[in-house]
Amino acid sequence: MGGTSRSTLGASPITLSVPIPALTGAANAQTTYAMLDNTQRGIREAAFAKALKWLSERPANGGFLGQKSFEVSGVRGGIRFDIDSFGPSNNFVT
Repeated sequence: MGGTSRSTLGASPITLSVPIPALTGAANAQTTYAMLDNTQRGIREAAFAKALKWLSERPANGGFLGQKSFEVSGVRGGIRFDIDSFGPSNNFVT
């Protein structure tokens, strides 16, 4: 999760040698969201909901590597909630 101030916050990365299940990705996103204070959570509520929906809609084979950003509209500073997936395989299998 980050913005133009280069501030980032996130749960510890998941390191597996097999594709990461979408539910595991969602649990890690929940951990990151819980690290925010009430104001930060309120600002990112809609972006976080979109991130969880996106994770739940991944195809059975996962098929995702890279970064997916869910930006908060209507605010300055590039506030967003990011889902990152880097590693040896497609992640977020369902």
